[in-house]
Amino acid sequence: MPKALLSTPTFNLPEDLLECLYHLEPADSSKAFALFDTQKNPPNPGLCLKNGGLIGLPLSDGDAEVFRTASHPLPLNKDPEAFVGQTTWVLPAGGFEIQNPAWEPFLRDLVTKVSAGLGVDSTGKGVSAELLNLSLYNEGPLSMPGRECGKRPSNPRMFGTLAITLPSRYEGGDVCISRGGRQVFATSQSSAFDILYIAWFHDVTREVRPVLAGRRLVLTYNLVHSTLGPDVLAAGSNKSVAKLDLLFSYWKENVEEETSLLAYLLNDELDDDKLSYNGLEGQDLRTVTHLRQASEKYDFCIYLASLKRSIQLNDEDDDDRFHEREIDQSGAKSTLERVVELDGTELAKGMYFEDEILIQEEPFEGVEPDDEESSDTTGSSVVYQRTVRV
Repeated sequence: MPKALLSTPTFNLPEDLLECLYHLEPADSSKAFALFDTQKNPPNPGLCLKNGGLIGLPLSDGDAEVFRTASHPLPLNKDPEAFVGQTTWVLPAGGFEIQNPAWEPFLRDLVTKVSAGLGVDSTGKGVSAELLNLSLYNEGPLSMPGRECGKRPSNPRMFGTLAITLPSRYEGGDVCISRGGRQVFATSQSSAFDILYIAWFHDVTREVRPVLAGRRLVLTYNLVHSTLGPDVLAAGSNKSVAKLDLLFSYWKENVEEETSLLAYLLNDELDDDKLSYNGLEGQDLRTVTHLRQASEKYDFCIYLASLKRSIQLNDEDDDDRFHEREIDQSGAKSTLERVVELDGTELAKGMYFEDEILIQEEPFEGVEPDDEESSDTTGSSVVYQRTVRV
C-alpha cells in the first residue's frame, strides 16, 4: 500500500479558489469531528500475513487463531502467562500485505468521502491514507484502556484516523467519539458481510467498548494531508480558511507563472450607493471578509466593482419573446462601471473587463438577463448587472 504523499500539490488556482469559496464555513457552523458509514458488497482486501498466509473473510475461527499467532497482544507484556484471556491483538503494517488490486481504488473512494465528510476537501485532493495496522478484538473485557484522548500526531502531516471494520460477525464493540458533543457508532450492524468505516480528527477522545460476542477485525490508516498539518486540520479548526490561506501563499510565490488579477462574482448585486464592504450581507460578507484577511496577509489588493455585461441582439433575436431567447454569450462586452476600495472610495470608472479573469467558468450561460436596452443607432441589447470582487 503506497505511503501518503508529502510533496507540494499542484494547484489550478482559479478552480481551487472557487471550490474553496463555495465551501467557506460560517463562524458558528457545526463541524463534523467524526464520520461513520457502511459499504455494501465491498472488495475483499486479500489480507496475506507474512507469517501465516492468506486470511479469509468473513473471519473464521481458524484464521483468527492464525492471526493471533502472527500478531502481538496489547498491551505488550513479556510474561506468556499474561496472554491468557487476551482480547486485543495487533499486527503492524509491515507484518501483512493487501494483495487485491481492487482494494486501492476502493480505498481512494473512501478517502474522498471521508475528506468531504470531515470538511477537509470535497474532492479528496491532497488527502491520502497511510496503512498503520490490522487489529483483532476478541470477545471479553478490553485488555488495554478503551479510552484514548486526542494527542499531537507523530507524523507532521497526519490529521486523523480511518478505521475500517472488515467482515466478521460480532456483537458490541461500539466506538464513542467525543469533542464537545458525543457520537456513538454501532459498528456491529451488518458486520458479517459489509465493511463499516469510522474516521475522526486527531484531537478527539475515542472510546472502544468491549466485543460481547464474536470478534472484530479492523484495518487502521493514518489520514495524511500533503501540505496541511494537524494544527490546521483539526476538529475545532476552520478548514476552509486554512485552505484559502494555502492558496494565497501559493499564489504569492508563483504570481509570475500564474496571474496578478482574478475576479469573483458575488451572489447579490449591490446598489451603487451601497458598493462597499459595509453594504455586503450574508454569504457575500463572509466571502469578502475571508478574502480581505488573506489579501492583507499576503499583500494583495482587493476591490469591489459593479459589472455591466451587454450583448447586442440580431434581428432574429428581436422577433423572439424575451424569456425564450437563447443568448449567445460569445459577443458579450463587459465593463466595470465603478471600481471602489472596500470603504467605498472610488478608484476608477468604465474599465474594460475580460471574462478570462473570472474564476467562475461561464457564469452567464443559461442565465436570463436583468434588463433590455434599445437604441436607434445600435438596436436592442440585453444587460446583466453584477457585483464582483477583484
